[in-house]
Amino acid sequence: FSQIDAIADEYPFASSEIIGHSRCGRQIKALSFGSQTEQVLFCGGFHGMEYLTVMLLLRYAQTLCSALAGGNEICKIKISRFLKRRGLIIIPCINPDGTEICINGSKSAGGYSTLIDSLGGGKGIWQANAAGVDINHNFDADFYSLKLKENAAGIFAPSPTRYGGERPESEPETRALTKLCRSRNLRHVAAFH
Repeated sequence: FSQIDAIADEYPFASSEIIGHSRCGRQIKALSFGSQTEQVLFCGGFHGMEYLTVMLLLRYAQTLCSALAGGNEICKIKISRFLKRRGLIIIPCINPDGTEICINGSKSAGGYSTLIDSLGGGKGIWQANAAGVDINHNFDADFYSLKLKENAAGIFAPSPTRYGGERPESEPETRALTKLCRSRNLRHVAAFH
């Protein structure tokens, strides 16, 4: 996701940060704009198959930067005025391993490739992270009710989709996002799927 660094390098009002690392050690990066006092968070790439959300958020970040640099509006909103009141954090890809697995198959998962092969290989149909945990199901938001639904569906172990892990926030990707959320004053959060 070198596009994040390229955006931050090109536009001095955009800052990038590494908020954590995936199971395979890939960086999970965020772009920030505007006020740090109160912020809005946009996240994508929770599921490997949803790499279009990654592209959408990167394109939006580029559009936002172009508007800011030119003093332009987006949808009749003066972006510079809005960002003075409320900042924006964009995390294009929460699950970089899942995205790589979906696009490039199990070989992109390093030491997890045997697990992924045993679960179907991943290319094109993978939603989980490299350990077979669905990041979207790994948050501490009614986790145990989700577990009951997983079990009713016959999902008891790592899987290409819908396995929430052994406990809430067991995965480094989930912990990276929740740590960021707990450390910021977020007004709104949008998860793109």
